[in-house]
Amino acid sequence: MVAEFAKAASLLLSLCLLYAFIAQRWPNGELTGKILSGVLFGAICVIGMEAPVAIAPGVIFDPRSVIISLSGVFGGPVGGVIAAVIAGGYRIYLGGGGAPVGVAVVVACVCLGIGFRAAFKSGRVPLNWLTLLAFGLLVHLVVVAIFTQLPPPVAEKVMKTVALPFLVTFTPATMVLGMILAYIDDRIDTRRALAASEARLQAVIDNGPNAMTLKDKDGRILLVNPAYAAWVGSSPDALIGKTMWDVFPESDARAIIDKDNSVMASGEISIYETTRTFPSAGLKHLRNHKIPVLLGAGSDRALITIMVDITQEKTVQEDLRSALHLAEDANQAKTRFLATMSHELRTPLNAIIGFSEILYKQYFGPPGAGKYKEYAKDIHTSAAYLLSLVEDLLDISAIEAGAALNDPEAIAIHDIAAECADAARDRAYQKNIGIDLAVPEGLPLVLADARAVKQIFLNLLVNAVKFTPPSGKVRIFATVTDGFVAVSVADNGPGIDARLIDRLLEPFAKRNQNPFTTEKGWGLGLSISKSLVEMQGGEIRIDSVVGEGTTVTFTLPVAVRSEAAAAAAV
Repeated sequence: MVAEFAKAASLLLSLCLLYAFIAQRWPNGELTGKILSGVLFGAICVIGMEAPVAIAPGVIFDPRSVIISLSGVFGGPVGGVIAAVIAGGYRIYLGGGGAPVGVAVVVACVCLGIGFRAAFKSGRVPLNWLTLLAFGLLVHLVVVAIFTQLPPPVAEKVMKTVALPFLVTFTPATMVLGMILAYIDDRIDTRRALAASEARLQAVIDNGPNAMTLKDKDGRILLVNPAYAAWVGSSPDALIGKTMWDVFPESDARAIIDKDNSVMASGEISIYETTRTFPSAGLKHLRNHKIPVLLGAGSDRALITIMVDITQEKTVQEDLRSALHLAEDANQAKTRFLATMSHELRTPLNAIIGFSEILYKQYFGPPGAGKYKEYAKDIHTSAAYLLSLVEDLLDISAIEAGAALNDPEAIAIHDIAAECADAARDRAYQKNIGIDLAVPEGLPLVLADARAVKQIFLNLLVNAVKFTPPSGKVRIFATVTDGFVAVSVADNGPGIDARLIDRLLEPFAKRNQNPFTTEKGWGLGLSISKSLVEMQGGEIRIDSVVGEGTTVTFTLPVAVRSEAAAAAAV
């Protein structure tokens, strides 16, 4: 009998090995796995019944009770029923007087196994060695009870010779085999869960927008994600085993390695911002997270680096700073404008109110006497100055609103320059300033709005005369360049500080930022001129040297090109 039990033990060991293979290849949660597990359990039962312990003709004992009961526990209803059908069918095939009892044993064992499975799957019963031992005892007590259904002489012999060894041997065998199978399932489930977890982690690493590297204590790359590989113009597999010396120039590699060594030595997480030029992605602003970790059993140190690309964030920050500066400049311009407006409006209004009061109350006698004529002239001059201020405001408002009229036509720049120079000579005469017109009459016609060009000329001439000292000179000259006529208005005044030149083309900008000086006007002349020039398709620039003078040049497109120029353009 000892030899028969040894054979049974070898069958159970074979069952464990084959079950591990099937469970790993085809999980029990899948139908294929359930079917194969059932076939395996049934086949092992058949093999066991080929070398049984025979008590009487047609009455045999083998480990099928252990196998079939556990088929219900680990194979579920599908696996258990398949195993039971195979084992029960083969027992019927063998025949003999014990066949009905043998089939009953198969049915009872599979039902108990399925029931125990339901109990531990629902959480009512834990699956451990103690519950498996109790399950094995219950199964084999039921089997012994079924043995009593054998013919009386056979049943008596079974009870005397087999029942006790059967219970003592197969009860712990059920527990041991159940623990092995449970261990196999647990290991396979753990391996699958680990694989799924690694797959999820790898998916996060591979598909994340941030670049990531894992380096050992010597700086060799153990892992990189596709984002980092794309930045350096390589593939993740090709970078494995390389160091920073293989990826970056010497200076950058040294900086990275020094920082890595510092973090590894401290053992603390480091978060900092830096810039790095990558071989493929170019310059990037990064927020780096360097995290020292322990690999394996905890003896191998490594460093995780997560690089967050904040280039766009930095660009937005720069844009916000620029917008803030523009807002601050606009606020300062508004403040200057309000101060200028109060000064510019108050002065002529005071003159108008004062001189009109003298006329109204006839302080110097009836109208026509004394200086009334001179006072009336002062009132007219002040009112005309107020009108020019209002017109400037209306002009800049119309330009900024896009409502300024623009009717371009072919015009002669010499004629308009001469007309505007004549208009400015009265004011220049008061300061003994000469206006020199050096615009050739044979210049090509320009395509522009005549009214706008006149206003540009007058604004520039008024500015030039205003800032040119007495006995100075203002020159007007023009040249043709690349399909444009470039017109310049130059003075020999005090010049402009280079730091102020760009701002002079902004609305309400003045050479002297103090609104309470003798410099009159809104400071809109150059800004209006700039907008009008750009409406004609030209450009304007200011060149100035402090102590030598200022030259303002604007360009206007030629209306009709020469044949040679037209051919060259084609």
